[in-house]
Amino acid sequence: ARFLEREWAEHGLDQYMTVLAGQEMGTKADHLRLAAKGKYDDDRILLIGDAPGDRAAAADVGVAWYPIIPGKERESWARLRTEAFDRFLAGTYRGDYEDSLKAEYDAVLLSTPPWEVIER
Repeated sequence: ARFLEREWAEHGLDQYMTVLAGQEMGTKADHLRLAAKGKYDDDRILLIGDAPGDRAAAADVGVAWYPIIPGKERESWARLRTEAFDRFLAGTYRGDYEDSLKAEYDAVLLSTPPWEVIER
């Protein structure tokens, strides 16, 4: 938890958090359940992540997932800002659009060994 606290404080993000939950406080699915499940409709909860475990947590809880594509991190964050988040807010994220992002993630993940993925 100290690493998370230090890293988030270093970037000025800690001021926006009430709780900073790391592994010591449960799984990502646990965090989603505690923080948002039942407080918001499932279509109004978006987990952003780069790992298969992030995707699994979102699926386990029944919420949307936005993938940060390995090797295309900058592009992924830009697309979230310019396209995906607007769709999420408009209620048009889930379904075909989310499925296309997952397929893009799968194609990269399944075709490139992790040791060959290099940030551009």
